[in-house]
Amino acid sequence: MIFRCQTSEMSKICQDVQSAACSRTTNPYTECLLVRSTGSGTVEIAGYNLITGVRAEIAAMIDEEGAFVIPAKKLCDILTRLNGEDVRIEVNENYLCSIDCARKHFSVNGLKPDAFPQIDVREASATVSVGQSVLRELIRGTEFCASSDETRTVHRGIKFTVRPGELELAALDGYRLAVRKDFIAYNGDELSFILPARSAKSLLRLLKDDDGAAELNVSGSQTVVTVGEYSLISDLLQGTFMNYRKSMPVSCPTSVRAGTGRLLEAVSGASVFIDSPDKGPVKCVFDGDLLVVSSSTADGGAEIETEVSTVGPPIEICFNSRYISEALNHCDTDEVILQLSGPLSPMLIVPPEGDAFTYMVLPVKVN
Repeated sequence: MIFRCQTSEMSKICQDVQSAACSRTTNPYTECLLVRSTGSGTVEIAGYNLITGVRAEIAAMIDEEGAFVIPAKKLCDILTRLNGEDVRIEVNENYLCSIDCARKHFSVNGLKPDAFPQIDVREASATVSVGQSVLRELIRGTEFCASSDETRTVHRGIKFTVRPGELELAALDGYRLAVRKDFIAYNGDELSFILPARSAKSLLRLLKDDDGAAELNVSGSQTVVTVGEYSLISDLLQGTFMNYRKSMPVSCPTSVRAGTGRLLEAVSGASVFIDSPDKGPVKCVFDGDLLVVSSSTADGGAEIETEVSTVGPPIEICFNSRYISEALNHCDTDEVILQLSGPLSPMLIVPPEGDAFTYMVLPVKVN
């Protein structure tokens, strides 16, 4: 195979597609990218880790059709070091890949394309169109709450719920919950599916902060997301996602209105001696117009005061500082409302108006 294409475009596409390749695996092909000519003046580049696949096409001048497999990291590292306008890639019968650009030359041992795992695309039962910027913010605002516990397979993903006029995403890990929703132009039947968090992170790389559309084609066990020249193909997680609405407090007698930035600054300041979440929580005392956030460790302590507006009885409660900080970092409003119902009950973080986001953080019980 011999072809020539734009260096910068090839580099960007390879970096994006590389997100679907594995870094540590017993299957060498899942660490690689498949590069093949399509017969229509383009070259397709694909990565696949047996759960998530990403592929894209790039315009190219093709002198000889063909296909080859090349280690993803090596190819990406080489492309970032090229500064010429065009790159030329030639692959011989032994799959030795020669990469030339300006006065730089590299050679990489490739693999036969026949053993690259096939990405099967199943017939979709529903199609949903979402603005890229909308989907990007919904994923960014939830994926950090997905569980990393391998025994909680279904909660290692993000639940998508599509209703007429609305897309809702939710993720949880047993200690906190994130729910984000936004308007979409959809008038079909309600549907839901669970996208692996790893697939969602790969999708984030492809989504742009603009008005372009992302198309989700969903079947019972797979979704294919088309974003511009990219396609992300992912298996869906199977199982019963927790009914997170039932886990939220029904009544919250204490309501606190606070500036998002000032609240984040107070939690961050009180966490200065906490090296890791396991080494101690922050204590929050809500009383009238004052919030006191404090911590105490063997290395020292901190106490930060900030103004808030509290309605209801005062509350003293402890939280994992990272969980609160991460939730506040994803609140895109100047102020938030904290809803509390007791020192041992979860706290809700919601916007002053509407229901665009809900974050729930469980308290830490201390002696």
